[in-house]
Amino acid sequence: MASSSAEVKKGDVDMLASDVPPPLRQRLGTEGTDGLLEVLERTREESVTAAISACTDRFERRLIETGAALRLEIAGLRQEMRDGFAAGRQEMHDGLAAVRQEMHDGLAAVRQEMHDGFAAVRQELATQRADQLKWSFLFWVGQVAVVAGLFGVLLRAMTS
Repeated sequence: MASSSAEVKKGDVDMLASDVPPPLRQRLGTEGTDGLLEVLERTREESVTAAISACTDRFERRLIETGAALRLEIAGLRQEMRDGFAAGRQEMHDGLAAVRQEMHDGLAAVRQEMHDGFAAVRQELATQRADQLKWSFLFWVGQVAVVAGLFGVLLRAMTS
């Protein structure tokens, strides 16, 4: 963009004709200097656009690579979590099975002890019952002997 003040203004850069060295300005003239400034400004804009485009492409590529790496890492973490949970579930299952078996064995032992204890109590009751009957029988025989003796003494006393 040529202007009469020999100034080219594009973006944030102001290029003045006074920025061009005087011998070059004299040789090119006002129009040549303005044309040179326009070409330089256009080249600068194209360079900036190309640099921004290259940076954007590089950034997008890195962003895609990083996103893919993150996805892979997240998938790996998910798998680790699944494996960990599965292992935890298996440990709990095995632990509960062991507890169930231990309780079953313990209850079986308690049942056996109770059975043996009740059998011993039954045997003891039977033995005591037999002893009680034996002593009761002896007591009754003794009572019968005493009563018979008393009758014998009374009969002798009555007959004499």
